[in-house]
Amino acid sequence: MTSTAPIIRPSMAGNTSPGAVPRARLGFVLAIVAQILMMVGASAPSPFYPVLAQDIGFPAVVISAVFAVYAVALLLTLLTAGSLSDHVGRRPVAIAGFLLLAGSMFLFWHADAVAVLFLARILQGVASGLLISALSATVLDFAPGGRAGVAALWNALSPGIGLALGALASGVMLDVSGEALLDVFAPLSSVYLVLAALFRWCRRPRRARPECGRR
Repeated sequence: MTSTAPIIRPSMAGNTSPGAVPRARLGFVLAIVAQILMMVGASAPSPFYPVLAQDIGFPAVVISAVFAVYAVALLLTLLTAGSLSDHVGRRPVAIAGFLLLAGSMFLFWHADAVAVLFLARILQGVASGLLISALSATVLDFAPGGRAGVAALWNALSPGIGLALGALASGVMLDVSGEALLDVFAPLSSVYLVLAALFRWCRRPRRARPECGRR
């Protein structure tokens, strides 16, 4: 009497590891939440510009210049380092981006001069340029079941959600808080430091595709 047993091919063994699916789901959620929170920081400063103009004392044209330097820094970073995560890995780029973003929020929190405001916005533009491409790619890396369509949908929705939440939260805090700068930018600085730490953990599970930290 003979019996048959399934043949396990060497190439298939080890493609998945215990806990790979839950780990991928956590990475997917982390990347989406990180995208939203990054865009919260992008719009959070906007309601504060008229207030800072009065407190620091600068004309309205400076507000336009602050928006312009952010856009220039963002575009230059995308052009020069947009594919950096493909070469050095998602994790290092995400960690660096969130550390820069935390620094920019700290500068917004303590903005007492036009130069500090410009520096904060430039840092934010560089950080956003690094993070936009790295986080979008990370969402694709961790897409559940390799479903790129789900990842693409979240990559499209996350920026709008974050921008709306950031502007809304800042506007509310300006109305209800006596220390709105502290209450908005101190938590954002802390959140970005936490995200940098979480991405230190973020690693692609052993499957057909590479780790989150490598490409």
